[in-house]
Amino acid sequence: MNKETLDNLLHDIQEHCGEDEDLVRRYDDYAATDAEKALKQMLMRTGTMTRSPRLELCRRYRYAMAAAVAAFLVCGLFWWWQYAKVIPPTVSEEVQHAIAMSQKSGRQEASVTPFAQNLGTQTVSENLRSTYHIQEDEVVEQLLTAKQVTTRSNKEFWLTLPDGSLVHLNYNTHIIYPEKFVGNTRDVLLDGEAYFMVAKDRLHPFRVHTPQGMATAYGTEFNVSTRGKNSTEIVLVNGSVGVTPSGSSEQLMRPKQKCSINDHQCLMENIDVEPYVAWNTGHFVFEDCQLWRLMDVLSRWYGMKVQFLSEPSREILFTGILSRYNEINASLEAIATVAEVDIRTEGNVITIK
Repeated sequence: MNKETLDNLLHDIQEHCGEDEDLVRRYDDYAATDAEKALKQMLMRTGTMTRSPRLELCRRYRYAMAAAVAAFLVCGLFWWWQYAKVIPPTVSEEVQHAIAMSQKSGRQEASVTPFAQNLGTQTVSENLRSTYHIQEDEVVEQLLTAKQVTTRSNKEFWLTLPDGSLVHLNYNTHIIYPEKFVGNTRDVLLDGEAYFMVAKDRLHPFRVHTPQGMATAYGTEFNVSTRGKNSTEIVLVNGSVGVTPSGSSEQLMRPKQKCSINDHQCLMENIDVEPYVAWNTGHFVFEDCQLWRLMDVLSRWYGMKVQFLSEPSREILFTGILSRYNEINASLEAIATVAEVDIRTEGNVITIK
């Protein structure tokens, strides 16, 4: 309502109501004010006037930005928690059954001794650097107080490491590991053969050191053997492993590959991983295996001696699966039937003709 409208309204009132000095005076006082300004002040005081569209938009924008930042932080923290979380390996029913059978049959046995016992800190430190090519001072210091677990010729041992990783030690094997993993890596030493089921930890790589090189894993299953002459054999069952021959660069393996490290070189080949998985679940798997090689494995496992009375029988090929926890006679009967040979035992000697 502007001043012109008010003047017209006053004129109409005067025509009907006559000249009213008080009314005219009040109108003049009112007309002297800024009508729009007064109206705005009144509405602001009563809360009936809204903020300007631009101010309202800015206010909503700030709220939206704050909510977006909060959501980003929550998602980021959740992602980091998931990424950095340590996940223990999944132990299948087959593996659990193998562990139970190993214990029941008396195969689950190992000795535990301090790694540096009777050797001295200086000697052990030099050995770690020269034999296992470990140069990080932090890792060397950690391993100086490590434990050594050793299996004998006819024994095996299932071991849970401090990070939750599960390791299956084959016969005549020893592993060295610290009581607690600290620092940026999880380091163990191996001599012999072991099947590793590694806890997943992306921030702390798991490293297996041998004299020929090193295998690095972040959470996977793989088999490591140092039984070959001056060589290390690594078989990747699943996951991802990086192999670093001593004095060389890292090479990545794919599942179902075998890497043979020898003379600072790494030879990759695709293989059937079933025999390596099988021994971890309590079986011997042989495919077109010469009988003398098969009997060499069994004689070590059962602590017996083997003699062949004919040379041709040594070269007979055998394919089959045998339980690691059967009595020796049950396994020998199966071999004799499949290979069509005569097998007899007397004391701790197995005779094949």
